[in-house]
Amino acid sequence: MITPQLMGRSEGALETGKLLSRIVWLVGFIVLSGSCRSPLLPEGDAGLVGPVVAAGQGLWSGRNDGPFQIHVKSDQQDECGIIFTVDSSSRIVDSRGAKSVTASAEILVEGAIVAVWYDLVLTSCPGQSWAQTVERRE
Repeated sequence: MITPQLMGRSEGALETGKLLSRIVWLVGFIVLSGSCRSPLLPEGDAGLVGPVVAAGQGLWSGRNDGPFQIHVKSDQQDECGIIFTVDSSSRIVDSRGAKSVTASAEILVEGAIVAVWYDLVLTSCPGQSWAQTVERRE
């Protein structure tokens, strides 16, 4: 027969185990929910996030028959920014709705807030690069 004193300790241990289990579950949930991101976006942070200050064909060359390009600056104090070429191999993602969807370059307009993933930048003012992925955020 179990004495009342032992029963109290067993119940306490059981409650402590339940509490610890709930804490572990909650911490795991918070960590996972914070790291959820669209599978359409690359791993890691974007190289540049900011407003599109110009969009159109041939921004760098000044010719209307050039590739579609967007000029993005990190903020108003950014004197140069980067002109990104956006072509058929660039992924464009619209994250303004409830879930991210692939989109076309038509959503990349002046004033849009975008995040851009890229590799190399030609160091000029403005810089020049090719956009691997462009995410429209606002």
